[in-house]
Amino acid sequence: MTWPVDRRIVVLAMACVVETVACLAVYEITGRWLFRSFVWNLFLAVLPLVASLVAERYGSRRPWVGWVACVVWLPLFPNTVYVTTDLIHLHRVSFGGDKDSSWPFLRYSDDLAAWLQLFVLAGLVFVALYLGLWSLSHMQAFWSARWGRPWALVAVVGASVACGYGIYLGRFARANSWEVLAPNTLVPTLVDSANTFAIAFAGLVAAYLLLAYALFHAFADPSPVQLGAPRHDTPGTPD
Repeated sequence: MTWPVDRRIVVLAMACVVETVACLAVYEITGRWLFRSFVWNLFLAVLPLVASLVAERYGSRRPWVGWVACVVWLPLFPNTVYVTTDLIHLHRVSFGGDKDSSWPFLRYSDDLAAWLQLFVLAGLVFVALYLGLWSLSHMQAFWSARWGRPWALVAVVGASVACGYGIYLGRFARANSWEVLAPNTLVPTLVDSANTFAIAFAGLVAAYLLLAYALFHAFADPSPVQLGAPRHDTPGTPD
């Protein structure tokens, strides 16, 4: 079967639709407004992938298009990992069961709505994170074509740290990606948020992101490494 577009984009689009419907269903069942806002967070997580696709596919022929897409991508990129921090909202969901019940049944709650929130939010984190990792791989390809692979790896690390700091600004300072267009608001926020916790938080997110990115690349590589495979020497070549 011939796919008219990249099948990964089709699968991701389907996953986004499923998560959107699931979030709205949870909102209807539980009345928690947060799950409607999660749909917006998922939409914001899609935007950096679009920017990265533009950079990789058109940046080689028109470098200026790639750099514009890069500038657009960077402030949007934290939205993909920011969804992970939405897991903190599960603290309002009770998973405790009947303490007087015998093991293994009813040790935890049998409230299906509680478990639905857990799995829908976990799925949202997975989809958003994958969107971010894939967008980062596109940007690395663009940077490699411009600067070479070593400097592209440095840019990946730098983007990961910047992502961590951007998530700190979004979660703690309640800043938004589009505030880069309003430096008179953004600059005071950056100055006020400069502290040791912000640096440590950015480093923690960067470590999380780089580990996920390493796993993403390890399993996305179509040529697996065969450990202990027999060596095939060229005939007539001395050992």
